[in-house]
Amino acid sequence: MKRLVAIVLFAFFAIVFPAQKAEAVNNSVNNDKNHNRDIVKTDSLCSITLQECYKLAIENSTISKKDYANNNISINDKKEASSVFVPSVSLNGLTTYQSDVIGLDLPNVSSPRKGNYSVTLDMEQVIYDGGAASKKKDIITSDLKAETLKLDIEKLGLKDKVASMYLGMSLLKQNEKVMNLNIEILVRNLKKMKNLFDNGAGQKSDYLQLQSELLKANQSLNKIKSDEIKIAEMLSVLLGKSISAGYNYLLPSDEFNFMGTSQRPEYNYYDVQGKIIDQNIKLLQSKNLPKFSFFATGGNGLPGLNLLNRSPDWYYKAGLKLSVPLTGWESTRYKKLSLASHKSLIADSEKDFSLSNEMQISSAKNMILKYRNMIYFDKKIVDIKREIADIEEVKLQSGIITSSEYITELNKYKESMLSQKLNEIKLIQSIINYKSAVGLN
Repeated sequence: MKRLVAIVLFAFFAIVFPAQKAEAVNNSVNNDKNHNRDIVKTDSLCSITLQECYKLAIENSTISKKDYANNNISINDKKEASSVFVPSVSLNGLTTYQSDVIGLDLPNVSSPRKGNYSVTLDMEQVIYDGGAASKKKDIITSDLKAETLKLDIEKLGLKDKVASMYLGMSLLKQNEKVMNLNIEILVRNLKKMKNLFDNGAGQKSDYLQLQSELLKANQSLNKIKSDEIKIAEMLSVLLGKSISAGYNYLLPSDEFNFMGTSQRPEYNYYDVQGKIIDQNIKLLQSKNLPKFSFFATGGNGLPGLNLLNRSPDWYYKAGLKLSVPLTGWESTRYKKLSLASHKSLIADSEKDFSLSNEMQISSAKNMILKYRNMIYFDKKIVDIKREIADIEEVKLQSGIITSSEYITELNKYKESMLSQKLNEIKLIQSIINYKSAVGLN
């Protein structure tokens, strides 16, 4: 008789409840990403995106300050290089005493004084410096570009760090939704089992099993929320802004197209470094070129330009100066060889980076394809596990199976959902890794 009643109850619940439960679960699990986006649109004060986190992290870092400082350094260095063409003016004084002078045995001509002095204002204006100033400014420009590229590389590294934490929080949020759904199902069944037990149609052990499972689910939920608070605090430090664990963390789109070539800033950085080597070689060559300058000096001295005048006198002189380096060629040759070796090292470093970058791109591509394929099967598995859990729930309420058997199937359903959410996050992480590898992050 009890067997017959159980079968009738099972048939009744199977007809009335599964369709409604399937629709509710499907809406809460399979469409939770779209639902999350709707929430973000309607409550912007409690939402944040990965791009916003990127912006906040960069603003909170010292990257902007470094960029400003590098520009100031470049401007000042260029002015310093150009200052060679600013006339050099100096005030000089000299006084001497010598033990002997030239003796002149001439009528009305006195010998020069043994003591003399001179106070002069000297000026020199460079006309041509062999192109050294121009080449120095070229090097300074390239140095600034190299420093800017280093900051771009630093930005990508910072973005990778932010993305890792952000997706960690997103995964916890997805797990929280799954756990809340699991708790909702357990609470619903716990109430029904209590009613059955109170009416003498259920076993107390089944009720206690569900109660124990509910406690475990709440324990897991509390752990998830604790981890969310931990990551939110870490993000707050990194972004320089208080970020709540209760925010909606909008997931980036999982749609994008593969690129043909990498645009990582390291490639431009190595090119600039090679260019700087070439510019330094040209600067070395300019040091061995002739240099022209204009000079003038004027002042008062004893004697003046007339050595036979024993009285202080004013004087001046002006002219052109030519300077041709006759030594230093050997030193320049060795410096050129050293610079050539440095350029070779830069080329080798670029080759090593290129190989590593190609492997990163290839790995990220494969991971994207892998997780897309896994998610395709995850969705089908979740649908099946959900249907099985619905059927087992009706059996539990009909007394055909025990709560332990039902909990086993419910956990399988929960694990399938968690697996799907994990793979969805890993897909987005793989996309971010790919974009980072090609320099688009």
